[in-house]
Parts: sequence; C-alpha cells; structure tokens
Amino acid sequence: MFDLLKMENPLRGFGAIFYKEVLHMRRDSFAILFALIVPILEMIILGYAIDTNVRQVKTAVYDQSGIMESGGAGSQESRTLLDRFRNSDTFRIYKYVHSDDELTREMVAGRARVGLKIPFDFDRQLLRGQTAQLLVLVDGSDSSVAGQSLTVAASIGLDESLRRMLPEGKLPAIEIRPKMMFNPDSRSPNFFLPGLMAVLLLMMTTMLTAFSIVREKERGTLEQLFVTPVRPLGLTMLPSIFLSGYVFPRDTMPLPFYAVSCLIPATYMVDIARGVILRGAGLAELWFQAAVLFVMGAVVLLLAARRFTKMIV
Repeated sequence: MFDLLKMENPLRGFGAIFYKEVLHMRRDSFAILFALIVPILEMIILGYAIDTNVRQVKTAVYDQSGIMESGGAGSQESRTLLDRFRNSDTFRIYKYVHSDDELTREMVAGRARVGLKIPFDFDRQLLRGQTAQLLVLVDGSDSSVAGQSLTVAASIGLDESLRRMLPEGKLPAIEIRPKMMFNPDSRSPNFFLPGLMAVLLLMMTTMLTAFSIVREKERGTLEQLFVTPVRPLGLTMLPSIFLSGYVFPRDTMPLPFYAVSCLIPATYMVDIARGVILRGAGLAELWFQAAVLFVMGAVVLLLAARRFTKMIV
C-alpha cells in the first residue's frame, strides 16, 4: 500500500529559492525595474494613451458650393452639412482648400486623413428635390481610421437625408460618394508592413547591441565598454512600438502622450515609410520628418562624441 506520508513535499525548497530571489532583486536594481516598473508603464500606456476609437480625424474641405453664383466660401446647405461632420467628434476640419490639387497634396502629405469635396451645384440640387453628392476621400494607408471614417460619413449622409423627410420612393437627398486613396482594398498588410520596417530596424539595433555586450563579457573584454557612452536608457522599445503610430493612431492620444510620441524617432520613420510606400510622397511632403530625424541624429552623435573618453591602461 502506497504510503502518502512518505510522498516528497512538492514545495520543498520553495522558501529558500524565494529568499534567494528577494536578495537578488535587492542587489540588482534592473531586476526591480523590469519586474515592477515596466509592467506598470505598459498598463499606463495601454490604459490611457491607446484609444481604438477613431476621433478628431484631420479633415480638409474643398467647398465649391456657392462660388459660381456669389463667389462666397459655400452655401448655407453646405455649411449645415459640414457642421454635422464637425459635431460628430469623428472629424476635425482643420483647413479649407481651393482646388483639387491642393486637396490631393494634403492627402498625399499625410496632413489630412479625410478630404471632403462639395460640388458647386450642391445647394441647387437640394432645392430642386434631387440628390446632391458629396465626395469623401479617405486615406486608406490607415485601415482602422479609413473604415470608421467611411462608416460615420455614410451615417451622417443617411441621417441628413432622413431629416429632410423626402417622399417615399424618391432617391436620398444626399449621396455619399466614398473614394479610398492609397490602399483601395483596405489590406492590413499594406498598413503594417511599412511601419514594421521601422520597428524591425529598431529591434535589430537593440539586439545587435545586446549581443555585442554579451560577446564582450564572454571574451573578458567587458571593461572596454565602461569607457563608451552606453547608458541604460539608450534603446527604449516600449514607447517606440505603442506611441509611434505603428499600431494605434497618434491623433487620438491624450496630449501628454502625444507630446512624448513627438520625441520618439520611430514616429517620424514610420511616417516616412508609409508616405513613400503607400502614398507616393516625396521630399516636398516629408521634409519635416526627415529634418527632425536629421536633427535627432546630429544631437545624439554630438552628445556621444562629447561624452566619449579614453582609458589609459
């Protein structure tokens, strides 16, 4: 008969191991950093900075309504419709353009995620009881923003048509004509792969640096690294992935986290990669991102050169 009392205690030695790990964490500050601070930082970023709801999408407007007759900036009907877009909290109209080329440039440069074009006969078609069209240009390089923007725009057009109480059987008063730019099939790989290039570049440089340190330790030449400008906070992976706009749009982030994202080099590298690959943007549209990366690189290089010292053995 099997004697249960002679079974080996599965928790034997647990106390000794626990005491050993506590002593190790007290002596190693980096262990406490990775065990406590990093999870807390992840919870703060994912809880407050990341917002999957699309809000305040930057929108440019080309309003031709009323220009032909009065030379004004739009008719009463077009202004009413634009107020519906503005009050939806999904769109943020930041600029009125005056030509198709200017509207396209705003979309190619990435300054506008949505473009609204109101034709010159918009007011006239509504007064005649006919269907007025509204062209909605959406930047398809960000599939999540594009999908929700089109859904909200269609809902606004339908609600505006129902509000006008057209007789049964007639066409809707306002017809939303969507046009997906740069990524017409809304394929997620087209959105992730350009940004993944920048993230992989960041990961590979971090891994190569870690491998170099391990190799120096194995060879017994780790002391040579003590005179280099290597610092513990030199390669910060977590903010670069979550706050750079690689996965989540930066426009929906709270202001403090948005300010932090402006200090991350990966933010500008992701913008450049998506602008060149998806939107066909060039230096004329991406000069600001390139200039910021140049300044960041120059500052880091100068600081590294300034702090570099030689040790005479």
